[in-house]
Amino acid sequence: MFLDIHAHSTKRSIFVYAPKPEKRYEVARTRTFPGILDEMSDVFNLRNCDFNNTKAKENCARLGIYNLYKLQDSYTVETSCYGFEVKNNFRLR
Repeated sequence: MFLDIHAHSTKRSIFVYAPKPEKRYEVARTRTFPGILDEMSDVFNLRNCDFNNTKAKENCARLGIYNLYKLQDSYTVETSCYGFEVKNNFRLR
């Protein structure tokens, strides 16, 4: 697994960015790690996760590792600088 950890300035909570797998049957594997985090944490938000390979992000670490080594488990974990939305809709700042 490759993890690139960042702070995010606008989205709330903790979430991940990950590459969109080339093969359809690999989608479940790519979403397993974020799914586990979502189950374990009240401040992780699976709805804020994004799985894509856009041209604008082609030079980011997660896509570089994914493209170079075909490492499917390549994620950027983002945590908010702005606050958290706990799953019961209570906001922490």
